[in-house]
Amino acid sequence: MDNRAQAPLPLSQGLAYSLPVMVTVFLLYPVQILLAGMYAKYFGLELTTIATIVLAARFFDAVSDPLVGYFSDRSRVKTGSRKPWVVVGCLFLVLSSYYLLVPPKDVSALYFLVWYFAFYLSWTLVDIPHYAWGGEIANSSAEKARIYSLRTMFAFIGSLLFSLIPMLPVFEGAGFTPDTLRWSVIVCGLVIVPMLWISVSVAPNGKKIDQTHPAIFKLIVQSVVGNKPLRLLLTAYSFVGLSFGMWIALIYIFVDSYMGFGKQLPLIFVLSTSAGLVAVALVIRLTGVWENKSICSLAALISVVSMFGLSFLSPGENSFLILTVLSCLFYFGNSIFNIMFPAMLSEIVDYGTWKFGADRGAMYFSVYFFLVKTTVGLGSAFGLWLVAWFGFDATATSHGESEVTGLFLAIAYLPALALCVTLALVLITPLSERRHRAISKRLALRFLNEKTPLAGVNETMPRNIDTDLRGVK
Repeated sequence: MDNRAQAPLPLSQGLAYSLPVMVTVFLLYPVQILLAGMYAKYFGLELTTIATIVLAARFFDAVSDPLVGYFSDRSRVKTGSRKPWVVVGCLFLVLSSYYLLVPPKDVSALYFLVWYFAFYLSWTLVDIPHYAWGGEIANSSAEKARIYSLRTMFAFIGSLLFSLIPMLPVFEGAGFTPDTLRWSVIVCGLVIVPMLWISVSVAPNGKKIDQTHPAIFKLIVQSVVGNKPLRLLLTAYSFVGLSFGMWIALIYIFVDSYMGFGKQLPLIFVLSTSAGLVAVALVIRLTGVWENKSICSLAALISVVSMFGLSFLSPGENSFLILTVLSCLFYFGNSIFNIMFPAMLSEIVDYGTWKFGADRGAMYFSVYFFLVKTTVGLGSAFGLWLVAWFGFDATATSHGESEVTGLFLAIAYLPALALCVTLALVLITPLSERRHRAISKRLALRFLNEKTPLAGVNETMPRNIDTDLRGVK
């Protein structure tokens, strides 16, 4: 590991690395938050049909995510770069977004399935390599948190810009409609190429490595089963994904159909995404002062409040302010999660390199994102199925007691309970900042001693490092 690898990453390079996320999230945001409700409201698809397709797409990710991670790792060894994956993924994402967000009037379930699958495959092609790339250009625990803070900042800027589109005078305050989705894709098509050029030109590649590649199935099993911190992190996030999946699938229905604030939803999202940006600034201030898992625990507490608080709301103008505050708290907690889970995972990548003698960054992130998309998809499908089972009608303006019970169960009670489990698991995570520093020292000396790269773990090390690593293995 050379001295350049240890140098702090310049802000300009961190910003360039994060820039494409503004476009990807600009497109991902309506797919996750609005698509189920809008396909039900405007195009006549049944909620149960949408839920089934969402779940089927998650099984598709079971194949695509590890494959993308595996081949991204292989290509990085040969070329030293993950940039081609990011470029190709972004271009395909814009193309698939057009067909998914601008469907024909007589849209069928098959049409939705094909382009929903294509969208998430494109997202996989860009997102897994991009996350792994960020961990490779940042070295210390604090720097990893900062690079993912910049990434999350651009993600929330993308969400904010999308939320502002319905507020433009040309749309006359109609809220989110198929027309606003169409213009969203057009805007992304115009800006994606210059943004990609800036990103790949300015942001550096990660440090060059040389290693062999075992069979993919063996690699996945080794990466997860033999890695205690990774198992805990994945389990902790699984409950986040389930809870967030239920929230994002139902929030449009909750606000538009139940609360009656559909036209005010863009304003709620603008304020909420702004709260997410405030959370990024908070994390940057806390980084180096609090440990990453402590900041993540704060996000869990805030998210529990935001979820459970929805159960106290009822239709009426008096509820608008409380709804907005709870939505802001959700985005605030989500913003912190989006920073801290990748930052902690990036620390685990270093741990895996130390323990297994190989850098499998994209493979770790592919397993993580398989879990992200699977649990979010399962949560979304389960939430939609649950409200459908209780008889909720997304096209109606008034709802019976049974419908409301099912809605609260799916968007408030169960998600809050799941996040309480996340909090407990994060608190017992063994990989602390002190232990990560010890691992970084081991990896640095391994390279400086000019041994076979990443071939062993028996270097002579100061005794305090071995002490610091107790409880991680």
